[in-house]
Amino acid sequence: MAEKSGVHRNTVNNRIKQIRDLLGSTLTEKKKLSLYWHLKLKI
Repeated sequence: MAEKSGVHRNTVNNRIKQIRDLLGSTLTEKKKLSLYWHLKLKI
């Protein structure tokens, strides 16, 4: 059970990383920074 949740978490992290990379290529540094803080405060 624990192993499965670990794998799932890994998949989610990879998805988030993909989205970040995707956004990173289109957003300016300022927008990325504000988005980063927005996400950080939400978590």
